[in-house]
Amino acid sequence: SLALTAPSAIVRNPNTGDFYIAASISDQIISYPPGAIAIVTNRSGNGNNQLNTVIGLVFDDYSNSFVMANYNGHSVVRWRLGDRQWSLIAGMPGTLGNTSSLLQRPIGLAMDPMGNIYCADAW
Repeated sequence: SLALTAPSAIVRNPNTGDFYIAASISDQIISYPPGAIAIVTNRSGNGNNQLNTVIGLVFDDYSNSFVMANYNGHSVVRWRLGDRQWSLIAGMPGTLGNTSSLLQRPIGLAMDPMGNIYCADAW
């Protein structure tokens, strides 16, 4: 079995019934069942193949992807299942701020039925 390091969020894929858990310290998204790693990252960081403390997590079943509040990465990113990197939705990875284009520790996410994404920024 996989050990979860600081689980911070859980979402369900309505198409498969699988649950996905964000392990914020190990920067991984782990599926249950069977407990495999759904997103493998190249350690913690701000590159487009890295996560940096995922706190908020939403599963977008329309695009079969995760939308993540990348807390220490100061960004919101989308990572499609099966991809090896994410695409940027908001913020600038590794750059904190409090302007209309910068985030400082995004912590929570929600998505409405139209696909609009809402982000709570902790700072």
